Amino acid sequence: MITSYKQFFSATFKAPIHLSAKLTLKCGLNANTVTLLALLLAIAASAMLMVTENFLWFAYAVAGIGYLDLLDGAVARASNTCSRFGAYFDAMCDRIVDAVTVFAIAWVSGLWPLCFAYVIGSLLVSYAKSRAAMEVSVSNTSWPDLMERTERFILFTAILLAYGLFPDFLIAGYSILVWGLVVSCALIYLTLVQRWHRAWRLLQ
Repeated sequence: MITSYKQFFSATFKAPIHLSAKLTLKCGLNANTVTLLALLLAIAASAMLMVTENFLWFAYAVAGIGYLDLLDGAVARASNTCSRFGAYFDAMCDRIVDAVTVFAIAWVSGLWPLCFAYVIGSLLVSYAKSRAAMEVSVSNTSWPDLMERTERFILFTAILLAYGLFPDFLIAGYSILVWGLVVSCALIYLTLVQRWHRAWRLLQ
């Protein structure tokens, strides 16, 4: 089921991302530059959130970061410049983007425990796979777990957008942001259990 969903998502966005990749190459930008732009946008948007406390504009910026995250890989493939360093650089920047954006949310909202749990869970989900790959051969298509980075980013953006539009809306006395982070953490740690279980089976 998860694999089918990912295939549908990939097919839906393949054409617009491919077109954007061609336009990006015509502008003289390479994949690593796109990755760096996503990182710089994340830092700038997080700083602006800490100053303005405007979650709606932050949601728009995060959506832009997600788009750039999809675009860098497409640019590398379109220009036939995929490299191990490019993949490494992208992964490292992704982790920084996650940490910076969630830190800004914690700073503004005061939800430090929830944000801490979110970041730690996200990092562990990524590390659970990369650490297993140090012991056995692991392909990128053989771990179709529930909340990989793309799914986390989509949900993260949706939560920010909903909270930005309806900041005063409460459910059982708690904001959309609180509930969104709670649900996200639950799904992230469920994914971590999935990956632990898969690693346990592979490493036996």
